[in-house]
Amino acid sequence: MRNFGQISCFLAVSLMIGSASGAATAAYATSADTGLAPGSVQLAATAEEKAKERAEKKRIKEEEKRIKAEKRAEKKRLKAEERAAKKKAAAEKKVEKALKDIEKNLSKLEGAVDESIPLVSFTSPVSRQVSSAIKGADRALKNLAKADPEYDLTEINERYEPLKAFFENKAAETESPAAQSIRSMVFDLKFLERDAEGGAVRTFNPSPVNEFVSEGEFKEQTVARHLTEAMNLDPEYDFTQLLERFDPYARNFVEGTGQLLEHMDGYKTQQEIAQAITNANVLGMHYDNFRLLIDGRMAEFTLNEVRIERAKADNATLMELIAAVEKNIPLLQQEAQTITYYNTQVFEAELGNIHQALEAASRHELVAYDKIDTSCQAAIAGKVVFGSDHLTFECDPSSFITEYIIGDKLYMRAGFEDIPANAYIVARDHELTLGVPNGITVKAVYKLDGEELFAFYPKHSETTQNIEAELITTYPPSTNSAYHWNLRDVFFAMMDAGKEQAVLDIELYAFNRDDRVDESLKDGPLIAKGSLKLDASTDAAQTYLLQGLVGVTPPGPLHDAFASNAARAMARSEIAYDVLHVTSKEMTVVKNILGIPLKKVIATTVAQKHADNSCTVYVQWMKQVFDGTGYAGGLSLDRKEPDHTVHCKAVEQYL
Repeated sequence: MRNFGQISCFLAVSLMIGSASGAATAAYATSADTGLAPGSVQLAATAEEKAKERAEKKRIKEEEKRIKAEKRAEKKRLKAEERAAKKKAAAEKKVEKALKDIEKNLSKLEGAVDESIPLVSFTSPVSRQVSSAIKGADRALKNLAKADPEYDLTEINERYEPLKAFFENKAAETESPAAQSIRSMVFDLKFLERDAEGGAVRTFNPSPVNEFVSEGEFKEQTVARHLTEAMNLDPEYDFTQLLERFDPYARNFVEGTGQLLEHMDGYKTQQEIAQAITNANVLGMHYDNFRLLIDGRMAEFTLNEVRIERAKADNATLMELIAAVEKNIPLLQQEAQTITYYNTQVFEAELGNIHQALEAASRHELVAYDKIDTSCQAAIAGKVVFGSDHLTFECDPSSFITEYIIGDKLYMRAGFEDIPANAYIVARDHELTLGVPNGITVKAVYKLDGEELFAFYPKHSETTQNIEAELITTYPPSTNSAYHWNLRDVFFAMMDAGKEQAVLDIELYAFNRDDRVDESLKDGPLIAKGSLKLDASTDAAQTYLLQGLVGVTPPGPLHDAFASNAARAMARSEIAYDVLHVTSKEMTVVKNILGIPLKKVIATTVAQKHADNSCTVYVQWMKQVFDGTGYAGGLSLDRKEPDHTVHCKAVEQYL
């Protein structure tokens, strides 16, 4: 290692020496060329280099100084430009804000112009809005001029100056005496216009005549009422524009309802006709029966002097009303002839109905009903028909049934050739009879295998065209329930006779229920009849008769658990019974409005056979009261439902 180091050192030194020697040789050669001594040449070269170095340093320094100066100048220029840009942006922002304020206030003023009504002052809120908008526009114009004195205001002034002039003139104009009515009319008209703009379509149904004389509730009628008030208060006012705006809505109303509006020609005559017809119908207790004339003759028949005088006076008034209607219909047609979409058909039809009623009354009849022209109506006129579903006016005759398994759903419908009152009158050869027409009703007769079981008098209008009764369902029907409950008695009759099959005949008669009439005159003609084969032979029928709606409900799943407690509850109240069934599937918790439990209840069926061999059943609810921590043990009586009759076989099956 030492030898290697020494060799390396030697080589490095030798190289350095060699290099210096070469440089000296070169220097020497140069000095030889210049003729100077070698040392002098070297010193001169060194001085020159130093001078150049100093010059270069100076140049660099000056260049750095120049660059710094340029940077300072550029920075100063950029700051100036930035300040100018900010100043310009601020000015532009002020201009932009001023223009926005001008536009906002001018738009408000233009909106007020659009909403303005000639010779009608603005409401206080609108006046304040206009004043505020003018002040706002003036202030914004000043701000604009300050922000940009060179801004061209020509276009703005062309909008603003006419607006200012308009409002100055508006403030100075003389208000119409009808201003308030016009303002109200326009307010309601805008409601219709907004609806139309929103795509709403207003539809109307033809109005009954009695509605013509009532105060209208439609917006079109309100607009017309205000418009008429205004026309009366200021006949010189130019309503042309308002009428044009209202016309499409008015036309739609007239075409839909058949009524003229208050501002239209002929309206007053229309109302006189409508009032006369309404009064005539009231006198006649509605034109479909005009009992007035019949009652008047009945008063003479019964020598009731008070009623005779009243009937004569009412009859005279009635004839005056009819004469007025006959006179005014042609007058109305003439007055409203320019309203091409209006006609008087509704009044002509009402007048025809009145004459028809008068003609019927001359025969002591009421007006016969208008039959609904359907295949069903034609099929059931004078008949009682049955079906397993509702039988409506549009019922299909092919759905009628002639056989019925007891317990299934059953519906009945009867159709009459004429109303019962007229059928009775015709059968009496139109002879005036006590009880006509008010006392005429329907008598229903139920027969089993040709033998009459009983008759009853169902509650329904004497003018009813058809009756529909839902005879057998889970619960009794809400209408025509008499047919339902009396059919139950037919089933009991079958059980008494031990019949599994039988034919039910239902006959409906016109009947005079007036107590004053002779018994021989009470029964009127047969107006409808029908037959139905009853089948009680199936297991389902027997279950229905013994355990269904007309039987005694069997024990439910809770019976074994609660029967003894239920019996003790009945015993504590000393209530007699023969059958007691717990029928609920589960106990029901009853809570108050706060959700706090009050009690648990279950239903029981209680049946009893009485000394007269009749049997009844009812639902007795029983309870366990909640005491705040739990439910009391045992049972106590709660609400009792009405009882109804059942066949005693239904009770005896559990004895």
